[in-house]
Amino acid sequence: MQYEGLAPLLKALRSSNSSVQYNAAFALYELSEQQEHGLAMSRAGALQALAAASNTVQVRQDEAL
Repeated sequence: MQYEGLAPLLKALRSSNSSVQYNAAFALYELSEQQEHGLAMSRAGALQALAAASNTVQVRQDEAL
């Protein structure tokens, strides 16, 4: 897996649209099922991006209440 292929998904995680974030996160989840993809994702910073996106979505959900 090329690291460049992860860039659009990582960018989508920073979207202000929660549906876009969800779909990017789900795509990354699916890619992570294969060990070599998981390693590439880790090296590209996907884990940190997923954690940051998770926090952002939680804050938005809390604000909506």
